[in-house]
Amino acid sequence: MTSVLQDLRYALRLCRAKSGFALMVLLTLALGIGVNVVMFTVVETALLRPLPYPQADRLVELTESSRDYPSIPVAYPNFQDWRRQSAAFENMSALALVSSTLADQAGARRIPAAHVSASFFDVLDLPPSMGRNFKASDDRMGAPATAIVTRGFWLREMNADPAPIGKSIQLDRRPYTVIGVLPADNRIETIHFSGL
Repeated sequence: MTSVLQDLRYALRLCRAKSGFALMVLLTLALGIGVNVVMFTVVETALLRPLPYPQADRLVELTESSRDYPSIPVAYPNFQDWRRQSAAFENMSALALVSSTLADQAGARRIPAAHVSASFFDVLDLPPSMGRNFKASDDRMGAPATAIVTRGFWLREMNADPAPIGKSIQLDRRPYTVIGVLPADNRIETIHFSGL
């Protein structure tokens, strides 16, 4: 124990004698530790933490590819063919992230959004906290435009209206009827609507 204390005293004397060098070493260590903490947090969040859905280990993303592009979005008619012909999957859903223009009394602004097929929330096993999920009839050509909004959208844009179901919102110059509000404990940040 005595030798450890002597080594520590000796190290402190050297640090005082060469304070510039000691400061550089400490800054380098602090920077290295900081970068490692940030990298671990990103990897843990993006790769290691499971998706916040029941049976998330059973979710699979399908894309198309070509010689020049290893991953391209699936064309909706191809998705319909895959869904109709597949025996390997219990259910399939399509998702296209978009940016839409929301118009109301406050003016027009761009918001993140997603076009989804009717089975999207069934695949994720994510029921709305208010209203209902999309039905197959919402996914047909010529069907009335329907939307399921996030809790954040409902709070901000609909002023936490206690009866949001059946209300109309204007997206890309087209009226959508709100049929559901997602629960607060999901990680989905966008407004979702049918009509791929």
